[in-house]
Amino acid sequence: MTGDLFLIWMNHFIDNVRPTPKKRALLILDGHSSHKSYEALELAKKRSVVLFCLPAHCTPRLQPLDVAFFGPLHKYYNQGVTQWLKQNPGRTVTIYQVASLFNKAYDKTATLEIALSGFRTTGISPFNRDIFPEHMFLPSLTTDVTEDIPATEEERLNDDLVDVQEPNEMQLVNNLLPTTFMQQMTSRPTVAEPQPSADIYATSTSNSKKILGPKFID
Repeated sequence: MTGDLFLIWMNHFIDNVRPTPKKRALLILDGHSSHKSYEALELAKKRSVVLFCLPAHCTPRLQPLDVAFFGPLHKYYNQGVTQWLKQNPGRTVTIYQVASLFNKAYDKTATLEIALSGFRTTGISPFNRDIFPEHMFLPSLTTDVTEDIPATEEERLNDDLVDVQEPNEMQLVNNLLPTTFMQQMTSRPTVAEPQPSADIYATSTSNSKKILGPKFID
């Protein structure tokens, strides 16, 4: 959307709604820059159109299109694409089929029931200031800042007694490398003790012959 295109849409909106000074029209918008051009604001002021910009990052809950329209439109379009692929095996959807598939999905979605549901679910019409439960107003974890509470005298003394040691390089390596690898690196190597050779000399008790392996030596 651009400022010039939005100005054309504004004229189309005014021609169909036909607002008057006694019966002004409320137009709810998001904060896109194309909605804030000087020409659009002047046109809305002259033709009795009240522009209301939704708060930032609230359109998933407050914009009727996001709440009730885009979801069914996405579903019907995917269903149309799936059905077309089944009817045309071996082919892919191109720009020449998108318009036809989107038109069918839009016709199923652009109904009065879905439009009214979007305004009702967001609490716009009928107006309902309590449409959202309290937990939705809680700050998110990424923006929640904890308050620094001053420590007591006892806590400060305990902190002074704690000897905080900076991790050395070996400890940092131990945290990064797998445990099994570190065990293999730090364990002491096992040195094989020399075993006696099979060809050893032995003295027989029955005679004075020495034996070298299987052979007898006088």
